[in-house]
Amino acid sequence: NPRAFQNIDLKRHYGVDVDWYERQFEKQKGLCGVCGNSETTVHPRTGKVYRLAVDHCYDTKEVRGLLCINCNNGLGRLKHDIPTLQAAIAYLQQFEKESA
Repeated sequence: NPRAFQNIDLKRHYGVDVDWYERQFEKQKGLCGVCGNSETTVHPRTGKVYRLAVDHCYDTKEVRGLLCINCNNGLGRLKHDIPTLQAAIAYLQQFEKESA
């Protein structure tokens, strides 16, 4: 039963259940909480589109929302660090001004 497996996985990793995921998915209209796009990444073995990832704070373990794989990985690689993310934005904006 895929739903039961998903429920076990969500509870074990994030402390939420399938009902929470489905409510959040509906609340976000199936779109990533950062970029606003639907998930398009395809699993290389199964050929199925991934589900949106559950985003959570690594320190508090608090669940925040659902993100596409790219945004979830991006935040993770920048260690969910707001000053680093702001510095990345400033960096990109400096080149945006130059190209305009």
